[in-house]
Amino acid sequence: MLNKTIQELCTEYITEAKNSPYLLEDMAAMEKYMAESYSGRIFVELLQNADDCGSSNILLEEYQGNIIFANNGRPFDANDIISISRSGASKKERGSMIGYRGIGFKSTAYLTNEIIIYSDNTYFTFSKSKCAQALNKTSDKIPTIRIPFLVDNLELQLKKYISNLVGQNYTTIFIFTNAKLKQFKEEIKSLDNGYFMFLHNVEICEIRMDEIKFCFKRNVEAFNGHKIVVFDGNKKEKWMIIRKNKVALAMKFLNNKIVPCDSEEAIYHCFLPTLDKSPFPLKLNADFSTDPSRKHITQDELTDSAIDNIVSLLFGTLEVALKYRNAIFAEFLNIITIMNSFSIMNQKLINKLNTLIHKSLRLELANHTTQSITDCKLIPNIFENSEKFILRESQHIAIQSIKSDYYHSFPTIDNFIEKHSKERFSTEDISQTLTEKGFVEQLSPQTYAKILSCVANATKATSITGKNSLSMQGILIPSESGVVGLEQIGVKVKPKEAVKRAISEIMTPYDINILSSKIGITSDSISIKNNMQMETYHVNPDIKKASILTTKPVISKWRSAEQQCIELEKFFGNDAVDVSRQNLGYDLKSAMPNGKIRYIEVKLLNSTSASFTITNNEYTAAHQYGENYIICLLIQSDSDSKVVYIRDPLKNLHFEKRVRQWEWYCEQYSGEEFKVELK
Repeated sequence: MLNKTIQELCTEYITEAKNSPYLLEDMAAMEKYMAESYSGRIFVELLQNADDCGSSNILLEEYQGNIIFANNGRPFDANDIISISRSGASKKERGSMIGYRGIGFKSTAYLTNEIIIYSDNTYFTFSKSKCAQALNKTSDKIPTIRIPFLVDNLELQLKKYISNLVGQNYTTIFIFTNAKLKQFKEEIKSLDNGYFMFLHNVEICEIRMDEIKFCFKRNVEAFNGHKIVVFDGNKKEKWMIIRKNKVALAMKFLNNKIVPCDSEEAIYHCFLPTLDKSPFPLKLNADFSTDPSRKHITQDELTDSAIDNIVSLLFGTLEVALKYRNAIFAEFLNIITIMNSFSIMNQKLINKLNTLIHKSLRLELANHTTQSITDCKLIPNIFENSEKFILRESQHIAIQSIKSDYYHSFPTIDNFIEKHSKERFSTEDISQTLTEKGFVEQLSPQTYAKILSCVANATKATSITGKNSLSMQGILIPSESGVVGLEQIGVKVKPKEAVKRAISEIMTPYDINILSSKIGITSDSISIKNNMQMETYHVNPDIKKASILTTKPVISKWRSAEQQCIELEKFFGNDAVDVSRQNLGYDLKSAMPNGKIRYIEVKLLNSTSASFTITNNEYTAAHQYGENYIICLLIQSDSDSKVVYIRDPLKNLHFEKRVRQWEWYCEQYSGEEFKVELK
């Protein structure tokens, strides 16, 4: 059957070439272009064709200077011969098979001027020399893969070799004679399991090329209803595959749960790997449009449709993971929070996914209702994760928080929520936990002191806004005789020594005095030692405590923001120097009386509702200096100015990266506040 088709095509194409000589020359030029474009992707084309014809086993071997590629799929038929002889004549349906253009096989002309093919008991060849002889032309004007010729007398040893492969159940065998082995081997050395990840049929690929010898084995197994691809060949690993609407994602699977993959593995696949990076540490597969080499995805309506389907798949996976709290997906929220690449296509995908999350994702609250993720509240980052867990057990926080079992399944769920919600528990919310006796009794001294500092911040906010949103009534403190009201602390009733020590270590003298004035007791009752060096906002110990309560710092309205902050630092007893012109990532370097250095970045705002940004340089400095890095916000009106000191801003604030000049953007902030007079 094939013999007749090949003879007919040979006669037809020779006649056509003689009648249209320039057409043949154009084909030769096009073939050369395709071969160069697909350079480094030749094995990929052979692999996809083998998968499309249903092969489960393929063999790549070097034999007497020839490259042998064999598969056990469906043998060639007449349509296959026509498809590889012509360009764009493939009858493959896009999406149902990997290849569809009918031009990929032309790339193999890069390897050789003669390709011998065995299939369906027939030998035929594409040969530049045979074609040149038949047309009486020079070989540079003739394509290799155009006119098929039957092979009448194959060299005996090669024929025995092919017969041996046929005996091993290989049905189609390609022989690339006198091939460019060196270049081809470089491509083979780059192969990894990713090339076989999303194939439909190929399970085993054995490679034997002199010094390159390995075997890829791919099996699919089920785990708790999920499909796991197992590679048990050159590199052993597992990947979870999730498919929907002709798209798929693959996540590395280790110790029975998914994990982020390495950055070099996180790429897009168009069934076979492209060179384009995925936005997350996982693999994404779809029937994208690509350039002729299939190395890069091109933007068109089909690609946009594929991106929409990927977004739907990612969101559906997220919903299922959150609904069933499956430990397998413990890392999934983290995976789709990590940004792996910020290409234009990835930005489009991320924006569409975030829009869908904000619009449709709801989480269950402890009170058995559900809430949009954009409205979910988080505990401020001044608290450690272990302390956040304790706070979520309080009545005031628990009733507004998501269900606690989310945290058992997804330890990093706060990071995910933080990306999509700007809501935070207020200092008033946190403060009210100290009205719960049972809750206060279980607190460590350090955690109690941190919560008490929230009481101080809420009190300051009340004095600034004029709104009495926090009542001191009912705030409790552990004493030597048990938990008592904060107002009871005095000469006869003392806080526990450990609590006093924690308060003096964690809270600022300024905060302690604010609380003392509000509840009518002296700060000595809560224990600040007279010789203590005050560190958080570093009031000089030589300044009388009364002056902290009754005196406001006075700064010049017409001086620069940096100079205003220097005056404020002097009021607190610190020695500050303006270094803003040195591009260090901070504006002031301020030395405390005890020799400790603070690095202060000054921001001038015109209202309490204004947001602010930090540059990459400032972000780096904040990361480097940690709790010694402070952002000083000067919020000025016509008559006075409010100052907010924020220590360790990367830990205590929420920043969002926005693409302008890579600034870090902050909309919400809280810190140590002072009112100062302008002169």
